[in-house]
Amino acid sequence: PTCQGEMVRELLKRNMGHKNCTSTSKIARCPSTCRSGLRRRKVSFRCSDGSSFSEEMETTVECGCT
Repeated sequence: PTCQGEMVRELLKRNMGHKNCTSTSKIARCPSTCRSGLRRRKVSFRCSDGSSFSEEMETTVECGCT
């Protein structure tokens, strides 16, 4: 059997000087009984001044039962 990751909007925050930015990408989260793999992917952010940017970071890819 395999455990399925749940796609959630995990709010990642970045303070960029005079503006605050929050992630808009959905990230897979695994149940606590499962293990996950990581890979680098781009996460999109939207800022309080209306601007946006992407940042590469490690995020969960798959979930599997242990």
